[in-house]
Amino acid sequence: MLTIRQHVIPARSLGRFTNIDGFVQVSTANAINNVLSLKPSNKFFTLARVWDQRSESGWMKQIEDSFQTLVDDILSKRIVSVAGENIATVAYFFSLWYWRSRQEPQIETELQFKGITGSSLTHEEEEQLEKRYIMFARLGGRVPARFLTGLNLQKQTDEYAHSIKDWTWGIIQAKSGEFLMPDVPNYGFLPISPKVLLAANHPNGMILKTHLKKINIALLSYTWKYFIARNIGTAMSGISIRDIKKSVKARDKQLAGGASFQGSIAAAADQHKSTA
Repeated sequence: MLTIRQHVIPARSLGRFTNIDGFVQVSTANAINNVLSLKPSNKFFTLARVWDQRSESGWMKQIEDSFQTLVDDILSKRIVSVAGENIATVAYFFSLWYWRSRQEPQIETELQFKGITGSSLTHEEEEQLEKRYIMFARLGGRVPARFLTGLNLQKQTDEYAHSIKDWTWGIIQAKSGEFLMPDVPNYGFLPISPKVLLAANHPNGMILKTHLKKINIALLSYTWKYFIARNIGTAMSGISIRDIKKSVKARDKQLAGGASFQGSIAAAADQHKSTA
């Protein structure tokens, strides 16, 4: 069966942030104080068929499955340090999330190719081909854009994962308070549960609430459209709009100095930058 609603953040990752009732709390960047309670399966967390099935259930799933197994081992303490092949596992997942989070709903659903005749296929025939990971062209050389998006995402994911292959990943645990999860990863922070986060080029350790607050503020400053937490109030405890604006200014300075951030930057605090 073809996947129509594709998760940007895997449902299993979202599921680790659910409360006792099975909901995650969500705040959007343009209404930071408006808290929603959603199931990980909610279409809010998905895009409608932006990449092809070969990507969804092929190479992307391989990256996700390897990462989810590693996270399960970390949270159960079967693994206490990210080492060996697990370093590449994290790098590939971070890269996958990095690029997938920058995708937008498709406006042009087909691309026109010159010199290609294409075939007259029924919808069922098209679906059967895609299930077998076969790309097709419709009459007139029209190719569904999701095939090219999938190829581009695979190339970007491979290249970025290779560029960060020397990063080490520390397992950071919060002594009190909880981590939030942004929709767009940055700063080399990868929250894997409300109490545990993977941090690039940091040693393993336990952090106090003051440091957790700084991490959450940094994550908020790069939030694009929304962020989640098991409990927004707990994750946002002690954080003010002023704190986020200060972090946004630091972010903008970094960007002006040549730091890279692919895609739009509609951070939570940007909605409040004109106020004191």
